[in-house]
Amino acid sequence: MQTAILTFITPVISMIFTFVFLALWWNDRGQRPVLAFAACFGFLAIGVSINIWLLQAMNSALGYVAYHVVSMGAMLSLLWGIAKRAEVKVPIGFFAATMVPVCFLIWLSMELGQKDAMRLVQNTHSAAAFLLIAMSLFYGTRRNLADTALMWVIVTLSVFAFVKPSLTFLVLSAPMEQDAAMAVLSAFHILFLATLLTLIALCLIASIITDRLEQTKEVAAQDALTGLPTRGAFELLARQMLARAASERILVSLIVGDIDHFKRINDTFGHTAGDRVITRFGELIGERIRPGDAAGRIGGEEFCVVAWNCSEEGAYALADRLRTGFERAKHPDLPDGEKVSASFGVAEFRPGSDYTQTFKRADEALYRAKRGGRNRVVGDTFDHLTGEPDCDETGGPAPKASSAQVVRLSDRQASCPS
Repeated sequence: MQTAILTFITPVISMIFTFVFLALWWNDRGQRPVLAFAACFGFLAIGVSINIWLLQAMNSALGYVAYHVVSMGAMLSLLWGIAKRAEVKVPIGFFAATMVPVCFLIWLSMELGQKDAMRLVQNTHSAAAFLLIAMSLFYGTRRNLADTALMWVIVTLSVFAFVKPSLTFLVLSAPMEQDAAMAVLSAFHILFLATLLTLIALCLIASIITDRLEQTKEVAAQDALTGLPTRGAFELLARQMLARAASERILVSLIVGDIDHFKRINDTFGHTAGDRVITRFGELIGERIRPGDAAGRIGGEEFCVVAWNCSEEGAYALADRLRTGFERAKHPDLPDGEKVSASFGVAEFRPGSDYTQTFKRADEALYRAKRGGRNRVVGDTFDHLTGEPDCDETGGPAPKASSAQVVRLSDRQASCPS
């Protein structure tokens, strides 16, 4: 009686997690691996039901073949979902094709009355499937703590599938009644399998939740209009870069840019046109800065650039290239002849200061550029350059000297990669 009650545990658990994964998929229908996990537990519920009611009633060769096909459907669904999520290629088609000879061997073993041979074939094939799933987790490009736990649970299942026929033989060979031995074995198998299935489901759910949290973080860190980092993400990166610059004694400058008369653009031509102007400005900045630099949208129409290995004079030149590029940019949503400009403030990072202080000086320079007529660049310690700094595309750690001179700072040499 107790064993009969225990037989309901696995199908009930499987159905519960089927609906849980379906609910998770319904919440975000773009996640096909989650639907595959639901299919896995759905197949599992059907397979266990076949094993409990159909096979015990009929004990036919075709019944065991059907049970194995459905069980493999559960494993292949799990394998596909994990491989898709982990971004690894696995030979799912080849493994599915192996079901044909395996099912034939299961049928033949039952027809010949070799039930032990049938169990050996079934369990070996299942163990190989579990091993393939564990390998896809091991070689996956994305793996968190839940994935690692899931991998070891799957490995445990694979080992259990390999040793199950030998375990069955040992129990049946024990000095006790065969019915009692089978009852103990069945109870152990049911409870052990139910525990592992629960662990698999919980690990999968934890992985899904972790993925969604990471996606939310990525979306929150990326500006929707420009694709550049948002203020929080940019400032975190900027502080890290300035700390590294201080420790390695590398020149770094901040450039703060703001679109001129942006409110008038919004009020006159609409918010859609304004959004596309912001998008174009962000694209221009992303195109013109080097891989070693960093840029972010820090306000409505305000952007900031960390110019790595770049003095204030060189950053001034970079900002001026951004200014002229944006002034010449085409804006399809605006009338012909309607020009849009931007103003920039530049400040060089000083040893002993921090991001907040450096940004404040760059922002004050931007304010002077606005006050001085807009569509211009103003430095923290000068108003304009005479000449162009010699620029280096690579952005290496060693600043390059130049003959460009700075108004009111005649002794200073400019350096900044372009």
